[in-house]
Amino acid sequence: MNDTETAEAAAERELREETGLDVRPRPVLAFFYVDGAVRHTVHLFDIVIDRVPIPNCAAEWSASCWVPPRVVDRLHRAGLLSPDTAALWDRYQDVQPAQCLS
Repeated sequence: MNDTETAEAAAERELREETGLDVRPRPVLAFFYVDGAVRHTVHLFDIVIDRVPIPNCAAEWSASCWVPPRVVDRLHRAGLLSPDTAALWDRYQDVQPAQCLS
């Protein structure tokens, strides 16, 4: 994201560059993350697609996979998520219904 680009536009552009998918991500939540010297805004977007697997641009990333929410929750409880991802997961739980862990 650059200084003239909204988070939504950046998410749409990055999604297109990294996967070739041309969809408009839906904002879910955003918050300012602070942990010592690390400070940045974290954004979470949602998309609905009918293509699986998601294509990838090898220059941008090398692998991906679908991870069910229950697995993310297990990784979180085991302390295996990065700190900002753990904070994002905590906030995501606040905006999603309880069945998201099933």
